[in-house]
Amino acid sequence: MVDSGLLLIDKPEGPSSAQVVHRVKVLLRAKKVGHLGTLDPFASGLLLLGINEGTKVADIFLSAPKSYRGVMVLGVETDSQDATGTILQVLPRRHGLGSGDRFPGRHRHYSPSATAAGHGKNRA
Repeated sequence: MVDSGLLLIDKPEGPSSAQVVHRVKVLLRAKKVGHLGTLDPFASGLLLLGINEGTKVADIFLSAPKSYRGVMVLGVETDSQDATGTILQVLPRRHGLGSGDRFPGRHRHYSPSATAAGHGKNRA
């Protein structure tokens, strides 16, 4: 089918990046398929795949700056530090923060230990 290149996948919530890689490898009958950055199973978004010779550009994408968009719930603590965990605590809502409030600017994100990044499997 395809000799080599890059494939952009709109990954839904559910499958892991490795499951998507395996499925594409089988469908395209490719020798090598690899993701150029991983998404957790409960995350949806753009998953870049290198096919055969396309895997040689992986380092360019893995070391490139990335940006993410997401939704957060303030005041809820889970045992996994993400939406998949068991709720441990819900803090009361404080005055001044509404559902439409925004937090513009740069914010540092620390990955929960249960993610691929937290386990050192993701160089991104």
